[in-house]
Amino acid sequence: MQSTSMAQTIFNNVVIDEYAQNITPLVEIKEKPKQGADFIAVNGDNMIKVQLKGRFTLDKKYLGKDIYVAFIENEVIKIYKHDDAILILPENILTSKSWAPQDGSYSWGKTPKLYDKIIKEI
Repeated sequence: MQSTSMAQTIFNNVVIDEYAQNITPLVEIKEKPKQGADFIAVNGDNMIKVQLKGRFTLDKKYLGKDIYVAFIENEVIKIYKHDDAILILPENILTSKSWAPQDGSYSWGKTPKLYDKIIKEI
């Protein structure tokens, strides 16, 4: 699936139906904030920053930025709060070469079952 169609699918199913009344894609803002989000979804007084990914991903650049990550796996749209996922990151990943650098990240082709409790399926 191309990222444009993935973004549209997530906009339609996750953000509009589940989270937002108003969507602000950050690509339409001239000076994109360095928050790591692809778009902001607003529902009343609630706002979430959403980063689109191709699979379940954890990245140090999103730490402490209150970002949700959305992706499609097995034709199911999934969304999770990034920092909640970090809290249950297994020790073997925390000590891996991929995670160790200051800009470390880690992703899986298939989401580990460990994360099922924090992922919302749409």
